[in-house]
Amino acid sequence: MMKKILMLSFLFTIAFNAISEEVITKSIYKGSFIVNGDKNKYYPVVFRYSNANRINHIKISRAYSESGPTELSPTHKGALTLDLEVNFGSWGGAAFDWRIMDLRQHYHETFGGAMYTMHSYGFLVFLRGGGFIYHYECDYPSNLLVADVNNLNVILYDSSDDKYDVFAPNPINEPMYGLINSHKNDHWKFIKGKPFDHRGHLGILKKASNYPLDVEGAIRATEIKVESTGGADFVFEDDYQLKDLSEVEKFITTNKHLPDIPSAKQMEENGVGLAEMNMLLLQKVEELTLYTIALEKKLQARSVQIENFKELEKRITALEENQK
Repeated sequence: MMKKILMLSFLFTIAFNAISEEVITKSIYKGSFIVNGDKNKYYPVVFRYSNANRINHIKISRAYSESGPTELSPTHKGALTLDLEVNFGSWGGAAFDWRIMDLRQHYHETFGGAMYTMHSYGFLVFLRGGGFIYHYECDYPSNLLVADVNNLNVILYDSSDDKYDVFAPNPINEPMYGLINSHKNDHWKFIKGKPFDHRGHLGILKKASNYPLDVEGAIRATEIKVESTGGADFVFEDDYQLKDLSEVEKFITTNKHLPDIPSAKQMEENGVGLAEMNMLLLQKVEELTLYTIALEKKLQARSVQIENFKELEKRITALEENQK
């Protein structure tokens, strides 16, 4: 029994000692660069030859008041904090992935988009030109190349076979809006348009706007509740001026839509507010109810008149019979 215990203890000691660990100090490579050229264009900035087997954290930033085109603003030229996680540095990279961990821009947009380049030996970020200064930090040497007006279409990857040469792409005029959190191979996972703005407003398939939620496309839901400040019960008040049907007919003939209801052109240009339109439609339903009630009263009165005429006709017929 003692031999078994000693043997197990010996084996455990061997297994434990097989695990080795060392403390290392992480290196941070940092620097600054200026992107020249047109202030309305976004130029390629390329990080080259990283460690393909490790995630490279790339951070790009600038303060709002740092160097930039004064035409945009003498002081508030544009602030940027961009945090990327990406692995690249070898040919192909079918399993490579990259994502935007954080992106914040203020006053003016300076980040235009990102993509792999150089057959995945490099990673490219589009940054605004016009003299903007940027600062970067990364886990591995950047081998940075700024392909602005001084390096337009410069060769990024010079292969022994010319068909594999890679040149810097042209600058872009508009940012690749909506890059959010992840990019897998060459398929963007995105919401088209800036998803959030500084007010917390959200845009889906379009830029965030003055509406808290702005959607380009259809919405499907099991239920939508619209808060309302009131109904259309005023239609039933004694002082409500219900239009005469002849007046309504004249309006429809002239305008081709109901009174108080926006025209088709107005709806197309301005959209339709659910709460407002529901109240307007309810108002028309209540007006229609009043018209129906009034018509019912007329029909009842007409029915009484008809019965009276029938009774009168019977009396006349009886008198005529008595006179024979």
